[in-house]
Formats: sequence, structure tokens, C-alpha cells
Amino acid sequence: MSQYERGSRNPKPQMWEQLAWIFDVPVNYVKGYETKRISNIDVCDTSKVESEKEKEQIKQELADTLQEIDVLKKHINAIMNKLN
Repeated sequence: MSQYERGSRNPKPQMWEQLAWIFDVPVNYVKGYETKRISNIDVCDTSKVESEKEKEQIKQELADTLQEIDVLKKHINAIMNKLN
């Protein structure tokens, strides 16, 4: 991963696509060409969420998802380090 970050090695197009899919962002975001993260969450219609209980449940689910993403990032970094 650090070689990718330093630019001394470039991922294959398939790797860019897989990383984008894992993080639910466009490939250009993963490549660093876009600075604004756009995902399904950005376009989610929350205007119909009325109760505080529903809002808290959504917040908890999003927090859980963020934790899962952090775990995935660690696994991806470990795999990428083994490939180097």
C-alpha cells in the first residue's frame, strides 16, 4: 500500500475497481482525483425518518458500518503488504 501511496507502484485497474467497490466510492475517489466522497449514503433519502428511535437506529447502523470499514481497511493493508 505504501508503494501505491508513494507512486512507486500502481495498482491494476481491477484493483482500483475492487477498492472502490469495498469502500462504496467512485474509482476516481480511490485514485485521489476526487476529494468529495460520494456514496449511496449521500443520496439516501432520510426525510421520511420521523421517530427518534429510527434516527438512533440509523446512526448506530452507520457507526457499525464505519467500524467494519476500518477492519476491512486493515485487512486490505495487510494483504497489500504481503503482495509487496
